[in-house]
Amino acid sequence: AAHHLNLAHGRATEALRANLPAAAQTSVTLNLHQVRPLTGSAADADAARRIDAVGNRIFTGPMLKGAYPEDLLTDTERIVNWTELIHEGDLAAIAAPIDVLGVNYYTPTIVSTPADGAGDTRNDGHGSSDHSPWPGSEHVAFHLAEGKPRTAMNWSVDPNGLHALLMDVS
Repeated sequence: AAHHLNLAHGRATEALRANLPAAAQTSVTLNLHQVRPLTGSAADADAARRIDAVGNRIFTGPMLKGAYPEDLLTDTERIVNWTELIHEGDLAAIAAPIDVLGVNYYTPTIVSTPADGAGDTRNDGHGSSDHSPWPGSEHVAFHLAEGKPRTAMNWSVDPNGLHALLMDVS
């Protein structure tokens, strides 16, 4: 689905540029995650890398760099046949230049790899389910930041996360 969202954005950008005055600006706003490992362990760092790939770089990679990240392709190859999915010209369309990148940020995404036999903790706002909404990133536990104020949705209020996210994107 993400590839087709990206492609729809690219095709819409092409259509807007073809039909609007040259001075018109195009943009996209992405819901990006400032992903942090819970601990300094290699397993938690890998969990953060995987969530960053399917939550952020699946969009920013093709839009801003013209390619999907190699680690994303590897992580998801058992559920997505990228070779059949991506057609000639798709990545060029997705990478159509934009004038503004909008960023929605809500709360940090803190992740870990659960110990063997431990259940996966889901504090990611998606509710209880036996299936992860993060393809290729099963068996990742999500945690709330400790010692931070909470929103009505129980999200951590952490303005430093926005700064870190913007530094990651730039």
